Amino acid sequence: MKSQSLSTRHHFFFVFLLFILICVQPLCSYAKYYQFIGCDSEDGTYTTDGEYHQNLKIVMEALLNNTPQIGFEKWIKDSKYGMETVYGLAMCRGDLNSDECYNCLEYTINLAMYECRNMAKASVFLDSCYVRYADNNFFGHADLGGGIYENKTSIYVGNTKTYMALRDELLDDLTLKATNGKSTPRFYATGDVVVSRDDDCPDSQVFALVQCTRDVSTCGCKKCLDHITKQLPDQCGLATGAAYLLHSCFLMYDDSVFFKQPPLPPPPPPPSPPPPPQPTPAPSPCESLP
Repeated sequence: MKSQSLSTRHHFFFVFLLFILICVQPLCSYAKYYQFIGCDSEDGTYTTDGEYHQNLKIVMEALLNNTPQIGFEKWIKDSKYGMETVYGLAMCRGDLNSDECYNCLEYTINLAMYECRNMAKASVFLDSCYVRYADNNFFGHADLGGGIYENKTSIYVGNTKTYMALRDELLDDLTLKATNGKSTPRFYATGDVVVSRDDDCPDSQVFALVQCTRDVSTCGCKKCLDHITKQLPDQCGLATGAAYLLHSCFLMYDDSVFFKQPPLPPPPPPPSPPPPPQPTPAPSPCESLP
């Protein structure tokens, strides 16, 4: 049985690590690593020898084994009396393949089980995957909780109004793209925009990614992403990169590409060769008679 906590304890960590990779001529790139760990014992804890812990391990194993195939999964493990039921959800970023998804989830699940041990609710987000579990059914509801963001330390220098307008317009466009019913995978979209400079400095570029958990409705996804976008001017300002997470959606943007570009469509097939010329019919023997 879960023991109820007499006082609310929130165990929140947010870690942002920025690794500068070795420059390889002529391309110099760097990796961004966002990590958020949220553990909540507000609704109680569990013991390692109890049914809830056993059900949680079953749910985590099911998510790890099933999510990589399609990038999303939700799982329920009922208890005999309903008090120890576990609800779990996992999602990988839309540009990951199945192996990358599995590796990210394996690390994230282990992190959740360690950092949030004995706690009945947890959500763990890395920049490539997301895991959440609870003792209540949170599926299908656009949850705007979380509200965790992290900005890069670099600030855009130039026409700031143009920069913010183009960045926010890009995110609005990606929200529509993710919720138009045609995105693959569902509720996922990426894009970029060029920010022209009116001085001697080179133009800059904004790359962005948005994604919602697939248990919510189309309207719920749009509501969640719209909520984040409205917070950007105040929370992220002129930062040249940021990640913003809610329980049901997240967005990321940066001044360098950080996601896999979708493959180009295959070229059109070559035109069919013209049909061979028709053979000239031989003259009839009757035509040669006098």
